[in-house]
Amino acid sequence: AGPEAVHDIVWMLYKLAKRSNMARSWILETGIAEILHAALVVHPDASDVIKNGTWLAYALDGIRGFASLLSKSRGGSPGHVAVRSALAWSMYELARGEREESGAQPRPEAASMIALLVEAISQATTASDALWVCCSALDAMVHGKPRLGLVFMEHSGGPLLLRMLKSGRNMGAEGVDFREALAYLCASLADGSARIADRLRSEGVVHAIIEDGICNSACAGRDV
Repeated sequence: AGPEAVHDIVWMLYKLAKRSNMARSWILETGIAEILHAALVVHPDASDVIKNGTWLAYALDGIRGFASLLSKSRGGSPGHVAVRSALAWSMYELARGEREESGAQPRPEAASMIALLVEAISQATTASDALWVCCSALDAMVHGKPRLGLVFMEHSGGPLLLRMLKSGRNMGAEGVDFREALAYLCASLADGSARIADRLRSEGVVHAIIEDGICNSACAGRDV
């Protein structure tokens, strides 16, 4: 089916899932997860289709719906990359409270969403805009909440930050927004707990910020 037809079907199912528990259960029994993913990945340029598809997954099964889509989208094809980006934006909206999904599903459990954001970032082919969104969502979640900061660190947060710092440096001028979001995330983590700040130091994140950030910025502005 073309993207317009898929969009109409996804939108209709989303409305049914939001308004009727019985309809939601029936839709889940059809094996919708596989069908939905297959329909989304063949239309990587149809942003509305993919965006609404992620919200359909959430309306049907909450954070598990997001997890199901993400687990099926670990490849480097345009469709997989597009689905990961849409999931990142959806989780960002939830983390920032910009979207109130007050249907059958409860608010997502924060620790589970942090795990999904980490998984999305960890995929080598995740788009740069999705990396920015994931960092911004994580910052919104851990800011002022040391417990969630520790959850992030327990999900290999230190090594992940090191990798993102390297990726941000390699993006050049196009990575300004990503590097800024990453800086805010690091600051929120450190500000939330002395324990986290010490881990950032011991795991080399602080050193990397100095070397990759301050030193490289200084070197870039002078003749060598």
